[in-house]
Amino acid sequence: MNREELLRPLTSSAEEVRAFEAWDAVPGFIDGAHVCTALMKGSEIHFAIVAEHRLRTVLRSRTREFLEPLLERYGFLTTRVALGRKAEQRFVQRMGFEPTWADHKFEYYLLAELPFERKTK
Repeated sequence: MNREELLRPLTSSAEEVRAFEAWDAVPGFIDGAHVCTALMKGSEIHFAIVAEHRLRTVLRSRTREFLEPLLERYGFLTTRVALGRKAEQRFVQRMGFEPTWADHKFEYYLLAELPFERKTK
């Protein structure tokens, strides 16, 4: 799979693909099928799910499997969401990211531990 194919879930614009040149593309596969791509720049992560896998791919166990090596590598992950993008803000919070601060354009989030850990009694 080439970089353009990996970025397709995030963007189809050649201009936007060039904007992500400095970011590492981390693909996610299930049973050999490409289901998502994360873009990483240091500990900052942004990702998108391939359209045909939305609503059925983001299972807690799969999310943990995907994020675990990234958390091990960086120790924590960060992301940001444009202010006013409520659906995206809810999504990153469901993934376990906690809001840390905001500026005039973005709300910033931190993930310090692997999400969806089963609680023991």
